[in-house]
Amino acid sequence: EAGLEFFRQVPNFRVLVAGGDGTAAWVLETIDSLDLLYRPPLAVLPVGTGNDLARVLGWGGGLSGGGYAGNGLAQHLLDMANGEISMLDR
Repeated sequence: EAGLEFFRQVPNFRVLVAGGDGTAAWVLETIDSLDLLYRPPLAVLPVGTGNDLARVLGWGGGLSGGGYAGNGLAQHLLDMANGEISMLDR
């Protein structure tokens, strides 16, 4: 919550969540509760135990299976930073 408050006045900021479905849901609920003027896009780095959302949307299943080994994590972060923003219904 404090991190989102800190960026409240920053135009066009983005949020990266490192976790699973529960962490992503918690951050989205926090964004809703803060009533921000700007609704930041949320990227998920799937490192949780479930990662169903990331898997279903084709973002990968997370760390299991060595998905971020070698240069994989750096490339994944670059892909997220340069990715297209898509609206999802929650």
